[in-house]
Formats: sequence, structure tokens, C-alpha cells
Amino acid sequence: MEVFDLLDRMADHGLEPNSLTYGIAIVGFCRGGNLSEAEVLFNVVEEKGIDHIEVMYSSMVCGYLLSGWTDHAYMLFVRVARQGNLVDHFSCSKLINDLCRVGNVQGASNVCKIMLEHNVVPDVISYSKLISIYCQNGDMDKAHLWFHDMVQRGLSIDVIVYTILMNGYCKAGRLQEACQLFVQMTNLGIKPDVIAYTVLLDGHLKETLQQGWEGIAKERRSFLLRANHNKLLSSMKDMQIEPDVPCYTVLIDGKCKAEYLVEARELFDEMLQKGLTPDAYAYTALINGYCSQGEISKAEDLLQEMIDKGIEPDELTFSVLNQSSLRSRKIQFCA
Repeated sequence: MEVFDLLDRMADHGLEPNSLTYGIAIVGFCRGGNLSEAEVLFNVVEEKGIDHIEVMYSSMVCGYLLSGWTDHAYMLFVRVARQGNLVDHFSCSKLINDLCRVGNVQGASNVCKIMLEHNVVPDVISYSKLISIYCQNGDMDKAHLWFHDMVQRGLSIDVIVYTILMNGYCKAGRLQEACQLFVQMTNLGIKPDVIAYTVLLDGHLKETLQQGWEGIAKERRSFLLRANHNKLLSSMKDMQIEPDVPCYTVLIDGKCKAEYLVEARELFDEMLQKGLTPDAYAYTALINGYCSQGEISKAEDLLQEMIDKGIEPDELTFSVLNQSSLRSRKIQFCA
């Protein structure tokens, strides 16, 4: 191999490559898909015991990650840590990101813990990735523990981190804790964005539909949902935050579920007047509302409008059609 020949010629001239040179060669091999050569070179360097060996470890970890060998990168990271060394901050952050991406939450958590044991604090992005994966897995207690660790270490927590955690609580059916986080965020002077509001709007909608609300009269549930949505929408207007299509969709769906179809249509028209283009989800939410109340002709008109605009009905749209008298006409509309 040319790289090995070059290294040999350097040695023949009394020029011993340093850790940076070896590191560049290793990463180059990995980027070219030559992992076996990278490992051979890494083993040679490790046997030589050159100075600044942590540079080599970082290069090899990054090399594995570049090649998609996340497990190999993690195992090397752990081996290096047991020897009392730590790869550089960039390699740690990339390893955490990739472990979260492949769903290895325990591995990502261990990397963070090892970093902290070496008095190296993960950055906000790494914490966010870890909190997000715990939220996705429904493990809100661990997600909150890492969030609390961020707070204790004085890291600058932004609206993105708060929204990730609020969304996790909403999906776990713990709306009250999500609302408490929202209040905490605003009290700290962190301005919520449209995504944060959408998360809470959706959380209120899902809570209203939960099994635990079955004992409450339907009219009362509808009133509470409408009141909560209107309160959040008013707050958005006060903060000059404009709803986007996903936000309008949640609002429209909420109005439909609460059986306020006139208000749902007004929101839909408001979205159009602002120059926003409803997607399949927005159309389906309103179509579903009309179908649930037996207003089939309005649902048909909306479906036709959707098709005319070139918006492809999705699986949810067809599910709505199958549950209504429109099912006999869906082929005609979608042909």
C-alpha cells in the first residue's frame, strides 16, 4: 500500500511519523473503506507506544464511525477508558450521536458517564440526543435525570431541549409535567417557539381522548379542550408567534374532536389566507371532522379540493374514508 510504503521511507530516513501523521492515515483508510488497513496501522502504532496515543484512539474511533461500525467504535472507546485515557471531545460527541441513532441508549449513556468521570462535560447537543432517545423509549425518569444534570452543571439549555422533554412527557401521558416545564422555560426568559406550542396543543388533545377521561361528560371534555387550545393560541398571538401548518393541523383536529366544526373550518381558511399550503394531514383532519358529524358533502368537496391541488391522500386519509360513506367513492376521487 502506498501509505505503508511512505511510512517505511520516512523511517528509513530517520523520520518517525508522529501521532497526527498516523491519525490522518487511519482516518484516510477508513474514509476509503479500508478498515482492515486502518486496523493494521492502528495496531502497529499501539505496539510502538508513541506519544499522544489518545490522538490515535480518537482517529480510530472516528474511523469506525465513518464506516458505520458503531459497535466497534464503542468497544474501543470503553477499552481506552479502562486504560485511563479518553478520546477527544469531538469523537465522544459523534459516538453519542451515532449510538443514539442506532438505538443503543445504554451505550450512549455510558459514554456520557465516562466523560463526566474524566471531568469532561458533554455538550448541549450530546445531552439533547440522549434525552431525546430516552423520551422516544418512554423512559421519562431517565430523560429528566439527564436534563437535571444539565441544569446542575450550568449548561445553557435552549427551547429545543425543553421542547424535546415536553414532547416526551406529552407522549407519555404526563401533560401536567410538560406544562410545568413550559412555565419553567418562560420564567427563565426562554421564548417558546411554534414547535413548543404545537407540542402542548397536541398534548392537550391527546389527554382529552385518553381512557381516563371516559367518566367525564363529552360536552365537558369538548369545552375543556377548546378552552385549553384557545388559551395557548391566545398566548401565541401575545408573543407574536405565527402558527405553521403542523400547528394549524393540531388546532383543526382539536376543534373537530371537540365538535366545533365551524371554528375548525375558520382555522383552515385562515391558514389559506396567510398563504400557507395545507398538507395531507391538515386536509384529513378536517375531512375526518366532517365525516364524524355526517356532513359527507362537505367532506367530499374537501377531498376533491385536495386531489385538484395535487395533494396525495395518505394512509390516514384512506382510513377515514373507509370509516365513512365516502369509501364507495374514494376510487373515483383518487383515480
